[in-house]
Amino acid sequence: MKSIKKMPLDIFSKENSFYTNYPHNMKQEEYENVEEYYAALKEKIDNLAISDRLNDFELYFDIEPFEQIVIFPIEGLITYEGYKLGDVNFYSPRVEKYIKNPSDSDYELFNRKEEDIFNAIVKVKAIDYISGKRMAIDKIEKSFDLLKTYYGSKTNLIINSSKYITLNKEYKIASSGSSSKNDEYFKLKNSLEIDNYENNEIDLIFQNLEKYIFQSLEMHSQTQSKIISSLHWFRKGEETVKAEDKLLNYWIVVENLLDFKVGNEDSKSLILNKDIENTFNLAKELIPSIEIKELKMSIFLELFMYLRNLMGRASISTSTGEIRKALEIPMELQNICNLNSTGSFNLEPFVKNLEELKKYSNRKIISDKIETALNFYQDNSFAHTFFEEKIKLIQDELLNIYRYRNKIVHNAHYDDTLLPHYVKKIQNYANNLLRYVLYEQSINNTITLKEIFFKVHYETKLLLKKLNDEENIDIFSYKM
Repeated sequence: MKSIKKMPLDIFSKENSFYTNYPHNMKQEEYENVEEYYAALKEKIDNLAISDRLNDFELYFDIEPFEQIVIFPIEGLITYEGYKLGDVNFYSPRVEKYIKNPSDSDYELFNRKEEDIFNAIVKVKAIDYISGKRMAIDKIEKSFDLLKTYYGSKTNLIINSSKYITLNKEYKIASSGSSSKNDEYFKLKNSLEIDNYENNEIDLIFQNLEKYIFQSLEMHSQTQSKIISSLHWFRKGEETVKAEDKLLNYWIVVENLLDFKVGNEDSKSLILNKDIENTFNLAKELIPSIEIKELKMSIFLELFMYLRNLMGRASISTSTGEIRKALEIPMELQNICNLNSTGSFNLEPFVKNLEELKKYSNRKIISDKIETALNFYQDNSFAHTFFEEKIKLIQDELLNIYRYRNKIVHNAHYDDTLLPHYVKKIQNYANNLLRYVLYEQSINNTITLKEIFFKVHYETKLLLKKLNDEENIDIFSYKM
């Protein structure tokens, strides 16, 4: 997915003396020397018309997988003699080095000062370095799974995936990366600074949780037990590495919370009229209901942030040298709409003045975004169609997520190209579902999961009916 997202940027990228992201098909070996190659490359890219760039987009589909050798630092395994397991070779860079250029060989140390340090090196074939890195991690994880099954160890086997080196088939450095998220400095820098967070709503949720989360299990109600278990599985999803594990952990959160029937209710239909009330069918119905609650406000908030961001951006005209703002709105209107607010703000004046704001949009893309929000606010039929299309999209995504879940659990073959995309989706849906339950329970700590979901389902159906019946409602102020 990262590679796909980069394609539009790369297709319009500029040549940079030694490297370009542009998907050209020029080969260095076809030129007498490297200077001649770079001169030809520069000339080609400097003379590209937009039509040439768009036509060259087809080159992405002609890319053949190429050989790569990827190295990661690892923890939890010791081998001074080297240990090979399938495509994965574990070794100590203090004993052996793989990078051919002696001046670069210390890169295999990854800035570690200790004597006892170890790496994993993996050979893969992939269409780009991002895919190659992901494939290498997957192979190392599989080797760790095998080793852990036969050789018990109290120390976890860990890949430091934030640091890596990719070599070409001549064992020369082709790519490398280091986010250093596992270094002590960056661990501290990226740690949660709880002192910086102040949120009354979250404080209320935490205060409610404190009443039972630390009690013994037998004292928990069914809803409390489900919440505590879901919090645990969501954190496991956040902290695990493999995409498959993340998806399964997030789905467990959904299963946990939607398994709300008690006693003889298993055979009864409490929310759905026609479908069997299993986890998947409930998820298809209830997750969109919760997302609609968020969407109703987010469509205006996202536009607000978009316009405010444009107001702060400027460009210099190449012909006149003038500095021009991306969006110019009179100061009086900015103040009325709270576009200059730095702290908390009221969104209502902004929504009420969308028509006026539209007059100052100087580009079609801006006008279209404002027009969409206006139609959503003023036209019930538009809002109803908008919601129905969003519900269908979410249900389709949930179906694909569920298919991935089943294939992973049953060890069936699946194409993992889009797996990271659906992991992000289920992460978001599980998070919103869990947060919604926590919020409702903080308001009424005796409410059950069944009551929470019945309420949100009813409120969503009622809103859609009112919109469809063209009732006179203010979509912005409408309470759910």
